Amino acid sequence: MNDNNLEIPSNATIRQEYVKCGNPDCQKSHGPYFYAYWKQDKKLNKRYIGKNLEDFRLRKIAKEIKLKPSLLIKFKFIEQQASKGNALAKQYLEKLRNEEVSIDWAHR
Repeated sequence: MNDNNLEIPSNATIRQEYVKCGNPDCQKSHGPYFYAYWKQDKKLNKRYIGKNLEDFRLRKIAKEIKLKPSLLIKFKFIEQQASKGNALAKQYLEKLRNEEVSIDWAHR
């Protein structure tokens, strides 16, 4: 995965889509999921965003602070607490961004 994997150009169109899963026994469509579409060098590009736009924003922040995807749930909790005005959570997020602490430390 390259560093631009979570970048979506400003000219992208965001769409919700239902998709069929890879299970041959499943006949249902799943979703909706958000996808971004844009053209670059005459080529149509598509990027998965997620179940909602907030998850995409959080994954982007998590990547910036070098957080493993498996720890994203812990990160979401801390981010939610910070957005509610929790001063300790705000300080912790800043320390995560500065790589002064790890996310594992938060939930021990």
